[in-house]
Amino acid sequence: GEDNLVEFSMKNKVILCSPITLFAILAMVRQSVQSFHLESKAIEVQDLVQSFKMQWGKFFETMKALGKSLGTVNTHYKNLSTTRAEALKKPMDDIDKLQLGQDTEKKELDQ
Repeated sequence: GEDNLVEFSMKNKVILCSPITLFAILAMVRQSVQSFHLESKAIEVQDLVQSFKMQWGKFFETMKALGKSLGTVNTHYKNLSTTRAEALKKPMDDIDKLQLGQDTEKKELDQ
């Protein structure tokens, strides 16, 4: 009788317990479910950390490239605002002198 009941319950995935041990079994089942959820969340967190790490690396690569580009732009700007500006200023000053000379010559001719 009793052997048949144990075999029958095991075949049907039924746990036999007394009212006293039911609380302990339910607590164990609850803890197992919580552990399973915690493990699945840990895997999700690990995947998210890996994804973040990859994007973090790409972010810094792009930021470094932007820094180089800004450095290049700054170098070109300094070149334009100093060397190129001075190179253009000299002929412009000479042009202004010629125009001033024309004004003086024009005044002399008008008199």
